[in-house]
Amino acid sequence: MKTINQIAAYTSLIFSPVLVLPVTFLIRCYQILPIAQFMMTGLVTLGAVGLIVGFYLYLRQTKKISDLHITKRQERTPLNLFVLFCLSVGLVFARWFAIPTLVSLLFYLVIWFAAFTGITFVWKISAHTSVMTLAALLLATGVQTLFIFSCLILLVAWSRIQLKNHTIPQVVGGVVLSLAMVVLVVIFKLI
Repeated sequence: MKTINQIAAYTSLIFSPVLVLPVTFLIRCYQILPIAQFMMTGLVTLGAVGLIVGFYLYLRQTKKISDLHITKRQERTPLNLFVLFCLSVGLVFARWFAIPTLVSLLFYLVIWFAAFTGITFVWKISAHTSVMTLAALLLATGVQTLFIFSCLILLVAWSRIQLKNHTIPQVVGGVVLSLAMVVLVVIFKLI
C-alpha cells in the first residue's frame, strides 16, 4: 500500500496544476504564435509563474496554506484570486500589443479560471483533473494524443482519490468544468 501511495503522490506532484497549466499555455502559444511573439510571451509567462509561486510561498510561510496541494478549500481563495488577476493582466497586455490569438487564448483561460474559482468558493473541485482536461483539450492533435491525455487524466484522478485529497465527484467535477468550458468556447467561437 505504501508503494501505491508513493506512486499516487509522485503522480500528483508531477501533474500539479502549477506545472501543467503554464507548460500547456506555452506549448499552445508555440503552436499559434510567430516565434518573436512566442519568445516574448514565454518570458512574461515565466515572470508571472514566478510571481504566483512567490505568492504561494508567502502564503505557506505565513501559514495561510497548510499543505502543498492546498487541500482545504477555503485556503485556495487568495491564491486563486491572484492567479486570476495575473491571467487578467496578461489578457490586458495581449490586447494592448494587439495579438488576437493570444487574446483569445487568455480570454478563454480567464473565463475558465473564473469559473473554477467561483466553484471553489462553495465546493472543493479538483484543480489537478480540471487542468489535465484543459491541457488535453488544448493540445490534443488527434485520436492518439487524445487517448494518451485521457489515460493521464484517469491516472491523475486516481492519484487524487488514492491520496484522499478528493472524492470521485470532485475529480469528475474538474473534468466536467473543463469540458463545459470547451463547449462554450465552440458555441461562442472564443478561440
